[in-house]
Amino acid sequence: MQVPSGKICTYGDLARALGDLAACRWVGKMLLDPGFAAECPSHRVVRAGGELGLFHTGDAAEKAKRLAAEGVHFTSQQNIDLDQHGFDDFSGTRPLRRLANYQDELREQVSLTSQYPRPSLVAGVDVSYVPSTNEGVAAYVLCDTASGEQLWQKTHRARVAFPYISSYLAFRELPLVLGLLDRVEKAGKMAQVILVDGAGIAHPRGAGVASQMGVVTDLPTIGITKKRLFGKVRSADLEPGVPMPLMDGRRQLGAALLPHTGTARPMYVSPGHLVSVKAAVGIVNRLLLNRRNPEPIYWADRLSRQAARKNA
Repeated sequence: MQVPSGKICTYGDLARALGDLAACRWVGKMLLDPGFAAECPSHRVVRAGGELGLFHTGDAAEKAKRLAAEGVHFTSQQNIDLDQHGFDDFSGTRPLRRLANYQDELREQVSLTSQYPRPSLVAGVDVSYVPSTNEGVAAYVLCDTASGEQLWQKTHRARVAFPYISSYLAFRELPLVLGLLDRVEKAGKMAQVILVDGAGIAHPRGAGVASQMGVVTDLPTIGITKKRLFGKVRSADLEPGVPMPLMDGRRQLGAALLPHTGTARPMYVSPGHLVSVKAAVGIVNRLLLNRRNPEPIYWADRLSRQAARKNA
């Protein structure tokens, strides 16, 4: 709404005004939502090179027509001269910058000293989203470490108030998970170590959802992701069941683990809180049976998806 008539900004400009370029994809998604985009001058947002990009009506020509009516000039390639028409003088509180600062503060509270290097009880936590609603379902599955056998399970459904923005997953999912863990604690079914579908210290600011959850609850946690969010690894040397160190310079953040299922796609393990790197990798490796995910995460993912579909 701050972009004047006759001016344009880019999706990246808006993301930076929110405090982090990582929000760029979410900005683009929101500006294609008719319910949101129709209420603001979304036609004044273009791609980084001055290309029009998409429009929420489905007709980019309509976007060009609105801009032309406001005095915006196009080049012969139908691009917009950002030097002439660009605007980035936004005012605001940069909320993502504040959240990033909060993650930086939590990172200093993370402990990598293991309380349970060989736990007998582990649990998996995962979140799925109820289709066509603003709600999610968090699932907790307690398992026996030696066998991977399910011992107990619980779900918790609640409203989701934060969008998906890369490296800010905790602010979307942690409120759900905390509600779930409160019910788990009341039932007396808390595991010695909790595996979380999300990053631990292998995160751009060293405090992914597993680390934030561990610090907030004072519980031992391990983060597991299907994509490498941070750190470097020699992927070409991966062998099933053999951990390959995930490094940040000389510091080991965790490991890439290739399951025994024949897949070429590894998972990335890093401690969240109150677990050492060595213990985190060892615990997850022992729980890799005949699936791509360790047993507690596999069952938590399955349970949360089933509950989300049931509640759709």
